[in-house]
Amino acid sequence: MFKTLPTTSEQIAEVLGHLEPDQSDTLLDVGCGNGAFTGSAAKQFPQCRVITVDPLESAIEERRARIAKTAVTNVSVEYASIENLPFGDACIERVLIRNSVCSFRDSIGMAP
Repeated sequence: MFKTLPTTSEQIAEVLGHLEPDQSDTLLDVGCGNGAFTGSAAKQFPQCRVITVDPLESAIEERRARIAKTAVTNVSVEYASIENLPFGDACIERVLIRNSVCSFRDSIGMAP
């Protein structure tokens, strides 16, 4: 079963402040987990397309269910791993990778 640790609203605000999604058209959340960052970014920056990916089907299912309960329209949820992102070159302006680097395969130069 998929489980994440709670993230405070202060942590989310600080990270989003560094990413400056208000200055971009797209934000990719890799390893979205429970979607705390995705949801906050989508609500605070409606002009920004927020894309969330995760290789765990349970995380994607939870994320889709949470989005369905909101009025946000600028979020897309994709089942994908960092090794096989379904996007072309130069189409993402900001990327958030938090608490998921340990899951990347060695194929991109990271330890298992």
